[in-house]
Amino acid sequence: MTETSTTVAMVPWSQKVGTLGGVGQLITGVRARVVKDDGTLARAGESGELVVKTPSSALRYQNNERA
Repeated sequence: MTETSTTVAMVPWSQKVGTLGGVGQLITGVRARVVKDDGTLARAGESGELVVKTPSSALRYQNNERA
């Protein structure tokens, strides 16, 4: 997650212990989904790539427009 800010999700203060395997709730302004290799959305339990959209996401790599 090198293209995002340092925080995209948090465990709420009201929840003393997080769910095993969970990262908490997305913070305000963040959208996320898991996408399979073929570009379709992954269902629960399926593997895929985590795609995150946030106002603080990088638009491109510095000094590398093609990437």
